[in-house]
Amino acid sequence: MNRRLAVSVLVMLFAACGNPQRSELKLLEKTLDEYASTVRWGTPEQIVAFIDPQVLQGRPLREFDLERLRQLRVAGFRADPPVVIAEGRARQAAQVDLVNVNTQQMRSTLEISEWRWDSTAERWWQVSGLPRYAADAR
Repeated sequence: MNRRLAVSVLVMLFAACGNPQRSELKLLEKTLDEYASTVRWGTPEQIVAFIDPQVLQGRPLREFDLERLRQLRVAGFRADPPVVIAEGRARQAAQVDLVNVNTQQMRSTLEISEWRWDSTAERWWQVSGLPRYAADAR
């Protein structure tokens, strides 16, 4: 599905969920693009910056978790268009190709991230926490 069609579908879905502002949709698209770029090229600390502070407060990160992420290099990140799951909430699936820097083994995994709109901060937060693939970096 091309990007323009995906955004059009997203606009219609948001309209059905309570008519959010067009600016929210643009910010979602921008945030998801930045997140994909960060997962692909950034550091674990940069990924953490996308995570909802409430999630981090409830599930504090350990250095061990970040070290596991550092053992992986993302060789590919192919995201599907986001899907609205409720008002102010979206989900995006992505196929992530990973290389373990220690063993040089490559594998692919499906990563699903959930996002929530914060009207106070006027931004989207990732609420699913660290990517699942970090938990089993081997």
